[in-house]
Amino acid sequence: CAISGTYPPGSTLKMVAAIAALETGISDTLSTFEACAGSLLVGETVFRCFKRDGHGELNLMQALETSCNIYFQHLAQIMSMETWGDYAARFGFGQVTGIDMEPREEKGLLPSRQYYVETEGWTQGHLLNLVIGQGAILATPMQMARYAAALGNGGYLVTPHLYKVPPRPQLIEGISPATLDIVKQAMRRVVYGEHGT
Repeated sequence: CAISGTYPPGSTLKMVAAIAALETGISDTLSTFEACAGSLLVGETVFRCFKRDGHGELNLMQALETSCNIYFQHLAQIMSMETWGDYAARFGFGQVTGIDMEPREEKGLLPSRQYYVETEGWTQGHLLNLVIGQGAILATPMQMARYAAALGNGGYLVTPHLYKVPPRPQLIEGISPATLDIVKQAMRRVVYGEHGT
């Protein structure tokens, strides 16, 4: 069900990490990391990109267009769990959307560092999974629709509704129009770009 089924959001969540990086100055649209060779060794764990032979050296826009896991896992190594979690929460992850519908809406799961400490122990690898929409994070299809709408409508979280007067959209604080424009351009490149997925 759109409001009670919860699923890992996958690569759609890469935009959260991109926005967090741009807004906090961790990265920009021109900076690159070590070239994606298809995998990344962190400690004793190998993280893989879906493109086995790698994407090569990418900037943020190219990484979003090609959906490169390795770029975002490099980014996760310089971003704190708290920063990533803050920006994910701004887009409504881990919260009900408020839709006026039964059955009861699930809020999904936006795991924190403390969540991991209490369940399986915290490692940096958890964030490397979360930035690509994997790991413990869970979202409903309605939350995902709300998230995509906010990316496209100028940064407003809407409350889905079926009847009565709709609640006013809420502007997400701390995300500039310039950052949203960059992400929208990258999302277009995912569909229309030469290397889009």
